[in-house]
Amino acid sequence: MPTLGKILQHRAYFTPKKEAIVGMKRRFTYEQYNKRVNQFAHYLLSLDVKPGDRIALLCSTDYWNPMLIFAIAKVGAIVIPLNWRLNANELAPLMENAQPKILFYDEEFSNILTYAKDISHIERAIKVGVDGDLDPALEELIDSFPDQEPNIEVDQHAPVILAYTSGTTGTPKGVLGSHDQYYNSCVSALFAGGFGSDGRSLFFSPLFHVSALCLLLQAALTGQTIVFMPRFHPRQVWDIVEQERVTFVYGAPALLKMMLPFLLERDRDLGSLQMIGSGGTFLPKDLALSYISFGYPVMNIYGQSEFMGAISYWSPDMGLDKIDSIGKLINGEMKIVDADTKQELPPGEVGEIAVKSPSVFIGYWQNDEETLKVKDEDGWLYTGDAGYIDQDGFIYVVDRYKDMIRFAVETVFPSEVEEVIRGLDGVNDVALIGVPHKDFGEIPRAYIELKEGATITEQEVLAYCHEKMAAFKVREVIFIEKLPRNGVGKIQKQLLRDQAASKTK
Repeated sequence: MPTLGKILQHRAYFTPKKEAIVGMKRRFTYEQYNKRVNQFAHYLLSLDVKPGDRIALLCSTDYWNPMLIFAIAKVGAIVIPLNWRLNANELAPLMENAQPKILFYDEEFSNILTYAKDISHIERAIKVGVDGDLDPALEELIDSFPDQEPNIEVDQHAPVILAYTSGTTGTPKGVLGSHDQYYNSCVSALFAGGFGSDGRSLFFSPLFHVSALCLLLQAALTGQTIVFMPRFHPRQVWDIVEQERVTFVYGAPALLKMMLPFLLERDRDLGSLQMIGSGGTFLPKDLALSYISFGYPVMNIYGQSEFMGAISYWSPDMGLDKIDSIGKLINGEMKIVDADTKQELPPGEVGEIAVKSPSVFIGYWQNDEETLKVKDEDGWLYTGDAGYIDQDGFIYVVDRYKDMIRFAVETVFPSEVEEVIRGLDGVNDVALIGVPHKDFGEIPRAYIELKEGATITEQEVLAYCHEKMAAFKVREVIFIEKLPRNGVGKIQKQLLRDQAASKTK
């Protein structure tokens, strides 16, 4: 299997004049893209970067970010895409764990780099992005290096990405993936999704997530064009789609929900748009149907960092009767198992979703204990998601096992309750968690974020819910101004649990 660097090299050879990436201030063909990547690669070699060295990126969603990713891959080093939404205290333990040799950062994030001076293993912290463009001093230096391929032989099985999990259930872990694992995941997704070389994908998601890294590689594999949007704005998304003739937009459900009101605010030529991708968390049925009703199909993508990307997907051509599902497995094998015994369960029965594929990650960085919890000796990845498979082979995710609430002898799946509460007028979003209780184990408590100007009482919410489901499934309601979210829009339930636990002590 080819390495990431070889994929880009071949694309530049095959379609050199095709537009590759569109930044806020610059555009590059694949030939220009690859040459600049090679210059960055030779620069890294001049800094004595060797295979296996870790190189951290604290960079925005713009053209120099993927250039650095591919350059690091070409010299056999390991990319650490850091979440720039974290503060210094949150980044510090990740950096200590990964121990990068070099840190590339954008000027806008320099205020959170003060701690880097105290991390002895970082040899250099290099400013790369300034005011939406490459730092002039660095560009002058990069221009002095050759644009030919670096003479480095990179093994396809070598690790290339060390991406830290979102940390929605605790401390983030470093997910280590190899060239061939990313290649297998991306090729499988391309065949399943049917993306062609004429595609133009809009990137407003941060490039520190596996989904974005996969889309970058898919673009190089097929010759698609990537259009970058460093700062998300729900109205400007549609402006860029129109101006750049974008064919594919990918975003978390929370972002797609923000975009929807601006879709029809004025006449636009959005005829180029072929598909909207959703991932990272549950896709509300009503949101998907709204986009579909306007003529824009929505692809619901289910994946994990530990799988190097997409595991399965659903799209409208699979049938609207399956809209509640996450579609079908893209590659490899899948089974539903008992969460405790790991014994396979029959179709229709809820258990833990397990997958086996060449796309399954190497393991957690320097954490064999946690790796063994999710990946067995036969290569099965236990996702931690509760779900089932119907008679037609469609997969349904019920909830995260870590999010399940144990109320006395009953089991409560938060996603079921949250879907009901979202149907109440005035509710913008909701998160249900279990709050420790001395008699019942846990009490289901709903944290509700209201729409602007809405007024609802706790009694009204409880009465509405108890008409539609058993009363034990939600017992308390707390109204919150903003639900805590991570970089891809996932609600950080662990923060709510920590907050609730601190108040019960």
